[in-house]
Amino acid sequence: MLHPPMSPAKTRVLTAYRIVLGALLAGYGAGSLLGSGAAWLAALEMLTGALILFGTYSRLASFACAILVLWAGLAIPQALGSWPVRLGGAATATLSCALLLITMYGPGRWTYAQLRGAAAQARAQAGLHGAPPDIEQIPA
Repeated sequence: MLHPPMSPAKTRVLTAYRIVLGALLAGYGAGSLLGSGAAWLAALEMLTGALILFGTYSRLASFACAILVLWAGLAIPQALGSWPVRLGGAATATLSCALLLITMYGPGRWTYAQLRGAAAQARAQAGLHGAPPDIEQIPA
């Protein structure tokens, strides 16, 4: 176990944090994909942002995105012959730390898989298994 158990309030805050960070990353990646820049980098950012947003493979996605952000934040200024601090290095470091927090603590509550499982469980308790019944099968 990477961390001690959290209270429900802390879990809700972590979940909201994950959702906001995932939406920001997916939106930024989509904007970069439509604008100028490296298309593969923008696509990876959009994909990892969406995975983080929905809580699907969020630990893996946040770790991969943290490495990606650190690489881009350090390699691009080096290629331009500048120091990373001059080209937004503080924002890069902050974003990487934020992503590593999700890597350590996980997705929290309200992931896509948990919501889908809860919906399936509710359908099973209501007696609805699989697809909804046809109109002809419903007793009059």
